Amino acid sequence: MYSRCTGYGSLHPAQRRLLADIGLTPEAVRAARPRRKNMATHFQRALACASTYAGIHSTLVTATTDTVQDGLKLGQ
Repeated sequence: MYSRCTGYGSLHPAQRRLLADIGLTPEAVRAARPRRKNMATHFQRALACASTYAGIHSTLVTATTDTVQDGLKLGQ
């Protein structure tokens, strides 16, 4: 969302109205902050943990919401 907000000033007025309709006002846009986690990096880590778990257990089917592999919850 942060990357979208940085270009707010260059949007067409109709686009700004649509954003305001869902709560993205100029004030909210100015207060926007970048994500703390890079989604691509998190995905790669999750994929590596799932791969390790699957290598050990020969499946991911047994992973529950409490299953943790290398510090990452798999069953979420």
